[in-house]
Amino acid sequence: MTADPQVLTVIAVIAALCVGGLVLSFILPLLSGLFSIISAFVEFLFHVLTGGPVAWCGCLVLAILLIGFCGFIAVVIYSLSTCGTPDAVNFCAWFGL
Repeated sequence: MTADPQVLTVIAVIAALCVGGLVLSFILPLLSGLFSIISAFVEFLFHVLTGGPVAWCGCLVLAILLIGFCGFIAVVIYSLSTCGTPDAVNFCAWFGL
């Protein structure tokens, strides 16, 4: 029995559709979750920004304090990393290093 090229083509197309459907059944929920997270973040951002100066003022102060604290920690880590080298700063003496 010989295989007809048209039958093989139809079988290949059906197999490709099945595999494509399986792939989409795994990818679409992942994309849906990702878009849900992104849209929730954007919605929160617009909610804060459209609340007026009084509603988001506290968030702005909190963000500035958080950035400042992170900067302070970075400076402390950089300063402590110079301890034991010729470039050591007086900050190392506070910690006895």
